[in-house]
Amino acid sequence: MTYFIYSFLYIFGGLSSLFSNTRIRKILCYMSFVILALVCGMRDVDVGTDTYSYHRWFRFITEGRGEVRSEPIYLALNWLAYYIYNAPEVIVFLAAAVTMLFYSFSFSYFSVSYALSFSIFLGQFGYFFSFNGVRQGIAVAIITFAFRCLYYNRLAYVALVFFAAGFHVTALVMLPFVFINAFRFDNKFLFFLIISWSVSILFLVYPPLIRTLLSSLSFLISDGFVSYILSSAEYNSITLRIVLNQLFFLGGVLVMYRYRAKLRDRDQLVIILSLIGILLFNILNQVDFASRLAYYPYIFVVFSLPLIINCLFLGYQRVLVTFLFYTFWFFNFLKAIAINTNGVNPYSLAPFWFF
Repeated sequence: MTYFIYSFLYIFGGLSSLFSNTRIRKILCYMSFVILALVCGMRDVDVGTDTYSYHRWFRFITEGRGEVRSEPIYLALNWLAYYIYNAPEVIVFLAAAVTMLFYSFSFSYFSVSYALSFSIFLGQFGYFFSFNGVRQGIAVAIITFAFRCLYYNRLAYVALVFFAAGFHVTALVMLPFVFINAFRFDNKFLFFLIISWSVSILFLVYPPLIRTLLSSLSFLISDGFVSYILSSAEYNSITLRIVLNQLFFLGGVLVMYRYRAKLRDRDQLVIILSLIGILLFNILNQVDFASRLAYYPYIFVVFSLPLIINCLFLGYQRVLVTFLFYTFWFFNFLKAIAINTNGVNPYSLAPFWFF
């Protein structure tokens, strides 16, 4: 079943690249996210590191067995699931549906290549984060949609950030970004980003620096919370992903420098947000929980990487690069499915109790 689901998903993604009609491409995009929502929402309790916890919280919330520390809108979603059908599988399904709904709106607006964006979203990060960090996964999806509204209505952006915080309070870190469109992304801004990137490298090569930084912020954050964050600090080695992040950062700066005049406002925005996300990852890489804060701007790599490829590889080269990325992630998933480690099986039919 998993094989056919992913096969259909890639067919939808591939077809969306063939049609020039925007409406047809968007319909195929939305259909793809319906499949993604079904795969994520129908997972069994043993799939995902935190799925069991969300099942347990559902019982605690609806049966009043102990105090559950959670955000108000997520609590309300649990009660909605309870009134629909008293089963924890329903809250998992509703959470997946809400997450993919907001992602679908963001994809249809920001992505210049649905096929490549889907490949990055599925293969690198983003999608499977929703299998584990359910509440923050919803919040990240809402934040991507919030930036769609930013250029039209700042108040709507602020409202959506608070709405996202109703699922996971960390979304509030994106509140200052309401003013990001007030900046001119000129050469001076790019120079500032390069200097900031150079400083962020220090956090990668000298891990104790993050401990010093967080300890110095104890006057803003409670000592208990600082200790809790530092307890997850580890001296992580430099991985291939970190190296690729740095190369992507330099590529993003190059595109902004050479092609800024040709890029739409939304295109410049997703590149800048991606670069900021990489800066935050560099700084917070040694702290497991705090590094999740970088996911909010870093998710825009899904949209900016295809854009950067489109700028740097024109004509047939662009088609070739897109095909290579697309094929790479496709066979990656076939391999994962073959060895049954894709984190999707088995499925649960509980959300479809009405059948």
